[in-house]
Amino acid sequence: MSETIPIASDHAGVEMKDRLVSELKKMGYTPDDLGSKDANQPDDYPDFGHPV
Repeated sequence: MSETIPIASDHAGVEMKDRLVSELKKMGYTPDDLGSKDANQPDDYPDFGHPV
C-alpha cells in the first residue's frame, strides 16, 4: 500500500501529529506532513488545515 495521506496541525498538535505520522508509516502509508514543525512557534491552525 502506498496511499499518501496529508496531515497537519498547529503548534499545539505537533507532538500528536508526529506520533500519527510514525504510526501511518508503520502501517504502510505515505504521510505528507504539511506542518507545523515547531511546537514552540505559535501559529494559526487554518494556515495548515486549509491545504489538507
